[in-house]
Amino acid sequence: MVQGRVSFEREAPIPVPGTGEAIVRTTRVAVCHAAADSIRAPRGPDRTLGREFVGTVERIGPGSGPGPLRGSGANLVGKRVVGSASRACGSCDRCRSGLSGHCRDRRTLGEPGTEGCFADYFTVPVSSLVEVPPGIGDDEAVLSSTFAAASHLARAVPISPRILVSVIGDGAVGLVTAALLASRAETVRILTLRSSAAMVCEKWGLRHRPAGEAGRRHDQDLVVDTEGSDSSMSLAVGLARPRGMVFVSRTTGRAGGPGPSEDVCGAIAELELTVRGVRGEDFPGGVAILAGGSIPVAPLVASRLTLEQVPGCVVDPGFDGMVKVIASVPPPSH
Repeated sequence: MVQGRVSFEREAPIPVPGTGEAIVRTTRVAVCHAAADSIRAPRGPDRTLGREFVGTVERIGPGSGPGPLRGSGANLVGKRVVGSASRACGSCDRCRSGLSGHCRDRRTLGEPGTEGCFADYFTVPVSSLVEVPPGIGDDEAVLSSTFAAASHLARAVPISPRILVSVIGDGAVGLVTAALLASRAETVRILTLRSSAAMVCEKWGLRHRPAGEAGRRHDQDLVVDTEGSDSSMSLAVGLARPRGMVFVSRTTGRAGGPGPSEDVCGAIAELELTVRGVRGEDFPGGVAILAGGSIPVAPLVASRLTLEQVPGCVVDPGFDGMVKVIASVPPPSH
C-alpha cells in the first residue's frame, strides 16, 4: 500500500525472516472486510495488506521454536501451512501470565506496523503456524482462520439439544458457527441480512430467517452475536429470555463506534442477562473441521480471483453482498 492509495507492486523485495519467524511463499489469500476497508480507504503507513493465507514455508529464521502441531520449526520447511494473523509480543505482563491472546502490544498482519500476506512472500512467527493435512486443498485451507474463529466460539457456547439458540451475523464466521452449533442442537437458527448468506444456509440445511423478521419476544435461551455492533447487541438483548446468555464475538472488523446504548445496558440489567465476550482462534480445531469435511466450503466462496484483481473486486458495489472472496497468488517469476 502506498500512502493514501493502494497499488500493486510487481517487484517487491523478498523479506528476511527474523528470530523465531518463517518466510512463507503464499499460494492463496482470502479477502476479509478489514482488508477490504483498508483498500477502499487506505490509512496509516505504507505496508502490505492481508491477513488470511495458505502457503508453503520456504525457510525459517534463527531461534525458531516449536509450533502448535509440530516439534520444531525446522520440520515445517517445505510444508503447507496456515496460521493466525495475530502476533503477541511475548514479554508484557499478560503474555507472561498466559494471556497472550490479550497481549498489550498485539499486532495483526496487514495492519499498521506489520506487513501482511497479500504478497508472493511474507514472514510470520513459526509459533503461530499449523501444517495443512494433504487432504485439504488450498481453496479450503485458506478459510482456516474462519473455521478457527468459529471453532473457538462454538466451543465456548454451552449448548444442549432442547434450548433455543439464535446466531446474529451472517458473515463466514457466523455461518460456520451456526453450522457447528446446529450439529449439537436442532433448535439453532441464524438470522441473515444477505441473500447470499441465505443461499449458504439452504445448501447446508441450516435453519435461517431474515433478521428483520425476527420477533423480539425474549424467548431465546442463548444468543450468539458475531457482529458485535450496537444494533446487533440491541437485537440480541431483544431476543434473549430473562436470565438467558448472550455471547458477543466481533468478527467482521467493521463494527465500531460507541459501546452499547443506555437502553441496551438497562435491558441487560432488567433481564438479568449473562453477557460473555469471546475472542480467539482454535487453528488445530478449525483445520480438523476442514479435514473432516462435515461443512462444505464451496458455498461460502462467492468469487475466485488472482491477487492483482482484488482491489477492483473490493471497490465493486457487489462485494458487500459476497460471503467470501479468495485469490490465488501465481508463482513468482524470480
